[in-house]
Amino acid sequence: MVRAKQAKLAQFSAVALFKRLRKSRDWLQQLCQALFEERGLQTGSPSKGGLRLIDSTLVKEPGKTGSLWRIHYSFRWPTLKCDYFKITAVEGNGNGESLRQFPLRPQDYILADRGYCQATGIHFAASKKADVMVRLNPDGIRLQTQTGAALELAQRLESITKTGQITQWEVWLPLEAHPPLAARLCVIRKSQAAAARAQKKLQRRASKQGAALQPQTLLYANYVMVLTTFPPETFPPALILESYRFRWQSNWSLSASSKSLNSAIYPSMTRKAPKLGFMANYSSLS
Repeated sequence: MVRAKQAKLAQFSAVALFKRLRKSRDWLQQLCQALFEERGLQTGSPSKGGLRLIDSTLVKEPGKTGSLWRIHYSFRWPTLKCDYFKITAVEGNGNGESLRQFPLRPQDYILADRGYCQATGIHFAASKKADVMVRLNPDGIRLQTQTGAALELAQRLESITKTGQITQWEVWLPLEAHPPLAARLCVIRKSQAAAARAQKKLQRRASKQGAALQPQTLLYANYVMVLTTFPPETFPPALILESYRFRWQSNWSLSASSKSLNSAIYPSMTRKAPKLGFMANYSSLS
């Protein structure tokens, strides 16, 4: 809206914009799918029901004293249908990012970021007969070998020396009062340029926080590591990593969609709102 006004193209309110987006949702959906395919991201999926992208974002009510809320929402891919959302407080027990926030069904194939890499949530998904794919958070979850020994991740990673080299390891996720859950850790080594960017970002963040980086943290930045319970027969390692690449590339749109439409979403919160926000952001910034 600000850009349109500055360019003297149009002047309208956020509510008016949202109403126009509602009428354009089919066109925006086709446009987004074409953009994904143009970037080499296929809109198909080996699973019959497609993939389910899960995320959350913080939104603020309009006004100087507006409250801050967390929206938990999920999309179906390739339809881009928002099949669930709810609003919770930002703080407090049970309000954080977790797969427990969502109703899960058998044969759900879930993609989520590293904030959802928690043993409790992945075990919860398994209890619902749903499968999960998440970016590994080495500091947020324990991985074991079949014998119950701790997985020596840094030692394993040192064997992956070539850019683009892909490997996978069978791992088990322990959880108190539950049997260990079998999963796979799929890993690809980044290019030198991508690894350097990731390490620089970590160093900049550590400098701002006044913290010291651990050597293994810099080592992990050389790789993309995805933890999954997806069936290996249908989802080999290369497909797991490609599917997560799609999740990563769309992540900024998923997060930005609600923020950019805050004032439009609150007057008429519907299941269409997150979907429209996602499509409008992706198509305008691609």
